Amino acid sequence: RPLEVLFLGHDQPTHGAAGIYQSIGAPLARKGIQLTPVLSPAALTAERLANYDALLIYGNHASLTPDQEKALVDFVESGKGLVALHSASEMFAGSERYTTLIGARSERQGSGSEFTAEIVQNSHPAVQGVQPFATWDETVTFTRQNATDRTMLMERAEGTGRSPWTWVRTQGKGRVFYTAYGHDQRTWNNPGFQTLVERAIVWS
Repeated sequence: RPLEVLFLGHDQPTHGAAGIYQSIGAPLARKGIQLTPVLSPAALTAERLANYDALLIYGNHASLTPDQEKALVDFVESGKGLVALHSASEMFAGSERYTTLIGARSERQGSGSEFTAEIVQNSHPAVQGVQPFATWDETVTFTRQNATDRTMLMERAEGTGRSPWTWVRTQGKGRVFYTAYGHDQRTWNNPGFQTLVERAIVWS
């Protein structure tokens, strides 16, 4: 059967749901992954989430109620998947449980550039079949990092430094995937990014 994924997006020009859904919805459907888009965290209820295998998050939603937070964390810890893209690590700033679940909180830095992140854990199933790809994306830094049960999959080299870029976590019986890739259509339409998202959903 198809994998059923609830896609929590955001109706806005920057990091908007419509653009990324148009870019990745059809390629994922061809791989047996059905996205159901919603535009509000109000969809994060135990009853709604029970219909899905995984949750995909992308956008800039600011607030999460205690009930929504509990439904999300319980969903993952029960054995379901969470795939968080790009700005999802900025969302819900008031929720420490969400930040812990994702694995860090991001802050955008500068105007971005074209680069290729290095895959540093080639054997992990979430990057099987993914080839390093060049794309333009924002520069981000991370704070409040949670290294517990976290495995780094990609790093971005900047000068003499290296930054976390893509990782996975386990929490309870569930699996969490995060990548900082995904600012706009320059990345969304990149076949390498689309393969990465597909593999992330399947693994989660």
